[in-house]
Amino acid sequence: MVGDAVTDIEFAHRAGLAAIGLAKNPKRGLELADADAIVHSMTELADAARHVPA
Repeated sequence: MVGDAVTDIEFAHRAGLAAIGLAKNPKRGLELADADAIVHSMTELADAARHVPA
């Protein structure tokens, strides 16, 4: 699952899913630290999705 909020990451993990955080700025990256991967743009998303466990 991809999300840009802490609650997105929490819900993904509660559902047993991997979570990719979309950090639009450095502060958001820190907030999404519990994500399985963090990307900073949609361009990075495809690569991250290939490397995060399903």
